[in-house]
Amino acid sequence: MGKKERIKARLANFNTYLSSLVNSLIAIIGFTFSTASGIIKCPAWISITSFCSIFLVLAGIYLAQKTMTKLQDELGGL
Repeated sequence: MGKKERIKARLANFNTYLSSLVNSLIAIIGFTFSTASGIIKCPAWISITSFCSIFLVLAGIYLAQKTMTKLQDELGGL
């Protein structure tokens, strides 16, 4: 397997990870706002944890996108 094929495979994997992270972010945001509005009664620590997880997922999205950009630049140089 050549270098181009390995980079393309890694890009496909990162694309899958990125779409999973975006879906997770949408679900977490929906859960957070539904618990924060008081419709669902839950302990405060669950709401705080969900707010923190939003930032962790956003950091993961940023890092995945940054890595994908590096790989695309490397692929363009081949």
